[in-house]
Amino acid sequence: MALKFCKNSTYRLNSFRTPAFCLVLLLLCSAVSGETVLAVGCDKDYPPFSVAVGNGVTGFDADFIHHLARAADFTPEFVPCSWASVLQSLENGDLDLVTAIIHTDQRSEKYDFTIPYITDYYTLFSREDSGITVPEDTDGKILAILRDDAALERFIIPAGLDKQLILTETYTEAMQLVQQGSADYTLAPYSLGKKIIGELAVPAVRATGRNLFPISYRLAVKKGDKALLFRLNDAIVVLSRNGVLSELRKKWFPGTPENLPANHPARRLFARIFVNIFGAMVLVGVSYLSSRLVLLRQMRKIRDERDSLYAVIDTVPVGLRWHNLVTGVFSENRFWREACARMRNYRADETNNPEVQHFIGSDGGENWVRFRRTSVLSEKGTVPLNVFMMEDITDIRLLEDTLGKLAGERTQETARLLVESMADPDTGLFSSDFLAKRLRVFLSGVETPQIPFTMVCFSVYLGDFGADTKFTAATVVREAVRRIDYPGYSRSGRLVILLPESDYTIGENCAARICTGFETARLIPGELEYRILTFPGTESETLLQSIDS
Repeated sequence: MALKFCKNSTYRLNSFRTPAFCLVLLLLCSAVSGETVLAVGCDKDYPPFSVAVGNGVTGFDADFIHHLARAADFTPEFVPCSWASVLQSLENGDLDLVTAIIHTDQRSEKYDFTIPYITDYYTLFSREDSGITVPEDTDGKILAILRDDAALERFIIPAGLDKQLILTETYTEAMQLVQQGSADYTLAPYSLGKKIIGELAVPAVRATGRNLFPISYRLAVKKGDKALLFRLNDAIVVLSRNGVLSELRKKWFPGTPENLPANHPARRLFARIFVNIFGAMVLVGVSYLSSRLVLLRQMRKIRDERDSLYAVIDTVPVGLRWHNLVTGVFSENRFWREACARMRNYRADETNNPEVQHFIGSDGGENWVRFRRTSVLSEKGTVPLNVFMMEDITDIRLLEDTLGKLAGERTQETARLLVESMADPDTGLFSSDFLAKRLRVFLSGVETPQIPFTMVCFSVYLGDFGADTKFTAATVVREAVRRIDYPGYSRSGRLVILLPESDYTIGENCAARICTGFETARLIPGELEYRILTFPGTESETLLQSIDS
């Protein structure tokens, strides 16, 4: 005898509304054996979760469902199509379950949802020239979004971003509209958007990286299909505990940290207790034993999920400690415990910053720790939970000190070189010896590989000018050159400009600006003559002679 959960031959539990029958049928399902076939709906273009390839489906959800099928003892039949069609088919009963769906209030009226199996967050995707980085920048802009996407209900409509809207069948189509300029931006899960950008090679579209709101991906079944929902939840817990989900995340989301589940264990505990109490009241008429078995099963599931959550929190590289003001219990993760044990041989140094503490060890070692505190508010405004975070910033402080010392030394050395190199400190122009030294460095490629540069030699002798005129001429020169250029004198006192990383055009533009400045200031009668030498293109001896002449 076998129960078939497929499109054409399906024995559905939600046709019977009595809890007693649900319990009896659930026990019957566990006692019989046979092949169970489930029609699994998924978005045909939702990388990296699900992508239709030929007659099959590839992606994170495809691998996840295959592992889930072995744990829950069923055979999956994938049905990839547009997202709107997926949701409608599940509501009509043509599908048994749907992958990668986000819980919303409206959807909960039509479907039942499993516990989350992976998390992500929504962010903005726009062209680099659009100027859109935050939601406030989208006023008057056109949004492209997937039809029936959860972001419509959870963010777009409440934020008033639905005034200029283009609904698409796939996120790939939305990205292409942004790339082509038909839309200004789109909202998409970060992992999905980055995958589409990489595969389509659309360099004009980029993610802002700002976390708009977190999401938890779940499986959904038809409303009232509790038997299938329990089987899927049990299988997800098994895959989470045996490490399969972690391995799949590493495979399909390389380099992406595993996000913590959205629900706090205290909230999940209270929700499960309420569900169990309600279920026990409904099943009182069946028998005390049946109610007891269901309650024990649910409590065991809660403990497993709580333990799984604590295991994830223990892997976070930040110290966390939380105080439940209702129970008075303190809890902490492994990083917090290890850091406190390590600090026993350290003494606290006085600091004016209450958030950052400096600890000095008996061996002279230093540790810098940043403490933060936040409170989790309930709907009634009370504070049931205080959360403390401890972050080790020793490496950051040591790096800041080292960079500060290096910056100071560099500033002193730069000042010394400038003083030594300037022939006239009043004008700020470099001496011929310094220009010749820099020229030899450029030609030899000692400090940097040989790069093109230009030298402009003027016919004017600044040494013939009076003090005021010379200062005015030097001001004109400094304003005309770039910050990396070297204006100075030749040995005979002629004006010479050394322009690193330049070509003839840059040299010509610099000379033109200086000539215009001299003419505007009326520093010399007639036109200012000059000669432009480039490297490569001019012999090294000719360049050196131009400075020595």
